[in-house]
Formats: sequence, C-alpha cells, structure tokens
Amino acid sequence: MKRLFVFMAALLFMVGYSTAAMAFHDAGVARCAGCHTMHNSQGGVAVDLDSPTGNAYLLKDATPSDTCLMCHAAYGQKSADGQTLGPGGDFYWVTTDVTYSSHGTVTVYAREHGHNLDAPGNGIVEDSVLTSAPGGDYDSTYMGCNSCHDPHGNMNFRMLYGAGDTAANYPGDYSFSNAAPVATGNSRRTGIADTGAEKTGQHTAYVSGMSDWCANCHSGMHSGMTASLVHPTDETLGSDLSVNYNAYVTTSDMTSGAYATSYLPLIPFEDAANTTTSTTGTTAASKVMCLTCHRAHASPYPDAGRWDFAATLLEESHPVGEPYLTQYDGAPLDMLNQRSLCNKCHMQDEDDHLTEEIPVP
Repeated sequence: MKRLFVFMAALLFMVGYSTAAMAFHDAGVARCAGCHTMHNSQGGVAVDLDSPTGNAYLLKDATPSDTCLMCHAAYGQKSADGQTLGPGGDFYWVTTDVTYSSHGTVTVYAREHGHNLDAPGNGIVEDSVLTSAPGGDYDSTYMGCNSCHDPHGNMNFRMLYGAGDTAANYPGDYSFSNAAPVATGNSRRTGIADTGAEKTGQHTAYVSGMSDWCANCHSGMHSGMTASLVHPTDETLGSDLSVNYNAYVTTSDMTSGAYATSYLPLIPFEDAANTTTSTTGTTAASKVMCLTCHRAHASPYPDAGRWDFAATLLEESHPVGEPYLTQYDGAPLDMLNQRSLCNKCHMQDEDDHLTEEIPVP
C-alpha cells in the first residue's frame, strides 16, 4: 500500500509538473477558455466590452485574428512600433503609411506591406484592393491568423495546416493540397528580447516544403505557371549561386565570406542540415524558397519583402528606426552602401561605385 501511495503521488507530481510546464498551444488544442467565453460575462462584467451581445464562435474578441492578437501582439506579431525581430515580420507595418522614394518616384505604401488580416480591433482590415490571394483564389475577406494556422492545434510546424486540412472560418472549407513545411522554430518569445530575437546563430531552420505550402493559396506565383512569373522556387541553387551566397558579405565585401559563417537570417534558404543555431552557408543542394525573399506576415517593405526590391541603395528606402536590416546580432551589412540583397546569390554589384563616374572627354 505504501508503495502504491508513493507511486500515485509521484504520478500526480509528474502530471502536474508537465501541465504547468506546457506552453499554451503545446501538444494540440489549448485550453478552451483561453480564446472562448461561454456567456461573455465574468464577475458581472462583459469579457469583451466592445461586444455586449457576444461574438461569433463565442470568441473573447470580435474576430479570430483579434482573439489571437490578444496574446500574440505581445510576441512580436504586432508591436506598437514595429521594432520586433520575429522571423515572420510584424503586422504593425500593414497599419502604417511608409513613404518611399525610388528613382525620382515617391510612393506611399500601407496595405501592400503584407497579409491584411481581418483584425479591426488591432487596426488591421481586409485588403481593399486584392480580393483574393495573388496567384490564387483564397477570398481576402476571410484572411486571418486562422487562414494559415490551425487554432485548435496540430503537430505541424507553427500549427500550419497540412494536406487535406481545411481553413477555419472559411465558407465551403478551403482545402489545403500540399503538406506543411518541415522546419524548426525558435521560442515563442522570438522578437521580444535579445534572448528570443532572430539573429545569425538563432533563427528559424527551414528544411523543406515551404514554397509548396505557400502554393496552397499562391500557386500562380510559382515558376512555370505563366510566362511572367518565373523566379524558381523549391529548386536547388547549384554550385555557382551557392558559391556566391557563401562568399558575399556586403556590397563592399563580396569575397571574404566563408561557408562556416555565411548564413544570413535576412536571406534564409532550405537545407536538410539547417538547425536553429547553424551559421553555415549553402551547398549546391540548398533551395531557394518563398521566404528567402518575403516575410510570412508583413514587413516595412512592399509585397512583404525582406528588403525594398525597387531600391538601388537600401539606405535610401528603409523606414527610420526599422530593425530588420540593421539590428541583427553581428549583421555584416554596410548600410552606407548596400545594394539589393538579391546580390547575396546573384552578385551583380561587383562593379559598384559610390558615386557616378563621369567620363573624362
């Protein structure tokens, strides 16, 4: 009997300990009351003061995305000023007008910075121009956190939907054809403090399948689909581009990079050898993917770009104070003379000159 008591006590301790140690979404569905309220009432006060008659799906906030952002706005998904360094990018940028000047043309961008969620409580509204996903048919009216992530949990990377899954809150059940990507993420606190911010030796490790997963909604953006959308995705770099990636450091240093230390989180790639702490560069078998050039959520730049694709010098276009280009730990970029980051693979700035050369007659 004594042994049984000791065993039961130990079992209860283990269960209690494991439950307490678990993060909110770990091991599948989270606690229901974290997102839902049965009666929109607690202690005689409405849980959601803005919705006295309650919300659809018994949510604690007006929309699924607003409910997600009750917690995740503080985890680097929508900070007050865009100063986080999370790998997905900050939804803050889709709420902010940013003025760019490129080759004499001044343009103001706001909605073009990324995925426009249905989250009015956080200042984010559906896309006013694009009625469906570029290259696909996902109705932008229903764009939200739960368009990509399963709110009730699964075992995929970042709880992304997998093949055969259907998007929540979508009429007709939008089905996913392609599997979730294979990747390993950082802590949920990525972007909150230095211990979680994405940097050279601490970043998302992309292994395979990211571009195919994006194609669930953006199939027309993949190579070979049309004559005008041809940048390769999910294809190996080959030896020449791999050598370029590893050698390139910045516009003013295109040769001193080494394979062991050439990984740059600003320009990630897929590789079976990737880990969240790896600093090694590419091999011929490494692959370019959608997130090599884009952020999954939003960025300071048009088209959720990791940099301004239209700028000649990046210093001329990045918003004052934005952190993505300049605040990575050990970032090698020379922002006084940094050309497009396409050059990390393509290295077309080898004849760069700080000033225009005028031929002598």
